[in-house]
Amino acid sequence: VICDSKRVIIVGNPGSGKSWLVDEYIDKLENDDSKVIHYNCFQSLQDTNSLERIRVTSLYGNLVSQIVEQCPELLENLLRLIGEEFYLVVDGLDHISREYELHKDLISRSETEIISELLEIHFPDNCYVIISSQPIDEIEEFKGKNYSVFEIEPWGIEQVKSLMASFQINDDNIKDDDISSISVYLLKKSQGNALYLGYILRQLRNLDVNKELIDEIPDY
Repeated sequence: VICDSKRVIIVGNPGSGKSWLVDEYIDKLENDDSKVIHYNCFQSLQDTNSLERIRVTSLYGNLVSQIVEQCPELLENLLRLIGEEFYLVVDGLDHISREYELHKDLISRSETEIISELLEIHFPDNCYVIISSQPIDEIEEFKGKNYSVFEIEPWGIEQVKSLMASFQINDDNIKDDDISSISVYLLKKSQGNALYLGYILRQLRNLDVNKELIDEIPDY
């Protein structure tokens, strides 16, 4: 998708694998010696810098710092003057509004207008832009700016089986009215949510897995 449109926004529900997909793609690009500029609007619930991450000044400061680090000769007109293809990645746009609501007594709305800034930047043709977010209203605005939307679909049974195998969990038969195997039951419980499925499998690692054991794991 990114090769076709150069502007992509990845959309998916919590735990669907957006950040994992972004990280994997960044690793691939860097292994191919591509220049990548990356900004996270969100790291984790334990992140002590969560408020700073949603400031526009942090976005620009971080991006400029990375551009200068990778292309030290370019100190002005940074985006326009980079002569080779490069990738700009911004992950976690949906966290901006949530962090703002939590800290709006400490930060002004104008300081957090990262989305507005991204929508107004005229990226050069040699710049590939990848943005990831949970569903937000502004997705339509990005589409109006010729971004292609790539939606992450819930996992299916084959992906569940593959992850089970990596955890060395057998796909045994179980007795249930409409469920025939552990993998089918895990798919039903996780609803195809990759993050939650991984959590379930970590809880089941090295155990004699059965339906009752799975039922004991808290729902997502």
